[in-house]
Amino acid sequence: MYRDLIREQREKLGLNQGDLTEKLQAEGMSVTRAAVSHWENGRNPSPLDNIRDILILARVLKLDLTELLQIADNQIAGKGFGEAAQSAALIVEDLTPEAQQIALEQLRSLQKHFPEK
Repeated sequence: MYRDLIREQREKLGLNQGDLTEKLQAEGMSVTRAAVSHWENGRNPSPLDNIRDILILARVLKLDLTELLQIADNQIAGKGFGEAAQSAALIVEDLTPEAQQIALEQLRSLQKHFPEK
């Protein structure tokens, strides 16, 4: 389950909830320390509801993106990621950390210029 995975990996990396929050925010994720606490306690919805946050979580927590995507797909009832999102995630996963950052910046730029569906 996502909440156990987040807590266990955070602790494995020696981070407290505040540290994790700061790292997620530095990567562009809009999150508070209280939200991280609520994820870990199951009081808030999964943070795995969009590909951008999944990519950030995977990078910050040093998690396997494929595993995180599978958990996300299982957690989001009736809402899976489309083929394009899955393909993009797999491409980004294979890049170096620097290239991943560039790819995410490019995706964010595209997102600003094109309306959501």
